[in-house]
Amino acid sequence: MAPLTVLLPVSLLLIGLILRRELAAVARLNARIARRGRGDLTPLPLDGLPRELAGIGGSVNALMARLDAALTAERRFAAHAAHELRTPIAAALAQAQRLQAEAGPGPAAERAAQLTAALGRLARLSEKLLQLSRAEGGSVRTGEEQDLAAAARLLLDEVARTSGADRLRVTMPETGPRAPLNPDAYAILLRNLVENALTHGVPGTPVTVELAADGGITVTNDADPVAPDLLARLTEPFARGKTGGEGTGLGLSIARAIATAADGRLDLASPPPGEARGFTARFSASRR
Repeated sequence: MAPLTVLLPVSLLLIGLILRRELAAVARLNARIARRGRGDLTPLPLDGLPRELAGIGGSVNALMARLDAALTAERRFAAHAAHELRTPIAAALAQAQRLQAEAGPGPAAERAAQLTAALGRLARLSEKLLQLSRAEGGSVRTGEEQDLAAAARLLLDEVARTSGADRLRVTMPETGPRAPLNPDAYAILLRNLVENALTHGVPGTPVTVELAADGGITVTNDADPVAPDLLARLTEPFARGKTGGEGTGLGLSIARAIATAADGRLDLASPPPGEARGFTARFSASRR
């Protein structure tokens, strides 16, 4: 009995140490999976894992590779389809505009104007679908912080030329926004938030654009308050509020897709806190 009284506690101690080591490996694998953001399908690192868990990790990596290939093919098809549609739509729009110019007053001119407007909406829809495909296709985050000021200035100058410089009130930090984001994706996000505010705000009223040093964006416009149930659906594709603006219903969906791929947040409020009316869209960038 004397040897057993010594062996039993030692055995229990060894069993506890072995279980702790093995469970620590399970916890590491779980943490690696939990840290993954939406759309991150890169292989899991399998270093330091026991052979049994390495096999499970390898199976998970193979599954993610197949899923990534399927999603990439789907996004590539959508992007190619939207891109290939741009040329025939532009040609048809040019012909419709020429027909409208050549037609004299009467029903033919009215039908030509309706055709031109319909083709213009189709062109904008094709462009938005291409942006949505890019937003969902990854490559939004970068390994290092990027200077986003140049992309933001070019985008805001272009929007100001088409909508009127007096409608945009821009606040930008002196150092410029910096974040680990792709400048093209950041510009697409900013464009859709600003265009949404210009399209669905009260015509002629100013739109406030505030850019933060950490890459955050706040866009505010004047509008009637949006009901909470409708506000919760506005980031869904083709969801539209009660507005007379001619939008595609994809602007906030594209913004949400980019915010999610960037591990950030897109928050909507109507009216903004402390206000009786208006609409605010706020993008918060992640710093990890």
